[in-house]
Amino acid sequence: MSTYPTRCVHTLSQEENSILSLAASDKYLFSGSQGLQIYVWDIKIFTLRGLLKGHQGSVLGLTLSPDQRLLFSSSGDGTVRVWDTETLECLYIIHPCSDVGDIFVVVYSAERETMYIGCQNTSIQWHNLSKPPTTPTTARFPPISPRYASSASSHFFDGYPADVSRAGTEDDDEEPARETRFVADGDVYMSAHDGYVYALLLGR
Repeated sequence: MSTYPTRCVHTLSQEENSILSLAASDKYLFSGSQGLQIYVWDIKIFTLRGLLKGHQGSVLGLTLSPDQRLLFSSSGDGTVRVWDTETLECLYIIHPCSDVGDIFVVVYSAERETMYIGCQNTSIQWHNLSKPPTTPTTARFPPISPRYASSASSHFFDGYPADVSRAGTEDDDEEPARETRFVADGDVYMSAHDGYVYALLLGR
């Protein structure tokens, strides 16, 4: 069997900020940026098709549902957003059941209709999209493991460009109302690791 050397066929550039996460469908390449936005590239003609706005922190993780209809994004703002990949609109904003710091990674099980997140406070949390939205309780456990309390106030990717702030960019339009959901208090595995949960992989 003949082999071909690996080579770069095209380069896409986000000149204003770093790329921290990637996901690709048959139609689009999604790139999560340090500057709060998700860039949407046409994968066939290598042009920018749009920006997904709403996160108030760096976009640290991206993943697609197996049918490529949903895009999940996790952020340094401590939320997950679920996007429709056809309309490019945000469907849900999902909050953990406590202040977890950065959410580094998100994965999705279509079989269980459940997303799982890995957090800065060393927890793994999950949320079933098929269930009715839950109401947050007033009970909160400590947001960051005591071992990492000294670094809790410093988010992992806070080195924003000088013209970008956590509050978003000046040209952001007012965001339409989205369905807001909360992880139930029981859908949490606290202290899943002795450090930040940077990566998750679903078994088969």
